[in-house]
Amino acid sequence: MANAYLSFGGITDSTFPDRLLTQSAFNAFMATNLPEAIDKSGPVPVIDYSKLLVSKGTLPHVTVTTAVTGATGITVGYKTNVLVANVSASDQVTAFAKTKSGELIIARKARGGEATGSILIPYTGIDASQVECCYLLVTNADGKNVSTSTFVQVS
Repeated sequence: MANAYLSFGGITDSTFPDRLLTQSAFNAFMATNLPEAIDKSGPVPVIDYSKLLVSKGTLPHVTVTTAVTGATGITVGYKTNVLVANVSASDQVTAFAKTKSGELIIARKARGGEATGSILIPYTGIDASQVECCYLLVTNADGKNVSTSTFVQVS
């Protein structure tokens, strides 16, 4: 689990803002994920990325509607939920994927004022079989609040 934390390239350093003052981002990540995201059903425990949280906060999230690979990368479609309280068009959507070879690809854009949006995680020629995990999260404009991350099933 510690290697998973490190593999997210510092994204998780700022995505657990509601932790105790004495708790590091690493400790918050571990405390959140150890009970739920480790699958112990086999002979060797493995990470269940669909249960892993890379951010945890109170900002309303976006709702993923599609996630497909294509010639230019992974396109993730989502409902912005812009009409929900505490949501702003200036909130920043962050989408990222980690490949099975360990590469981390990140894309960011404003949530926007439309009912739906999409974001491209750029990676020429990627195929769904190459994706270890993919997530979407939202940060408010000043970076002080974050949504709980959404696992993205890529096809």
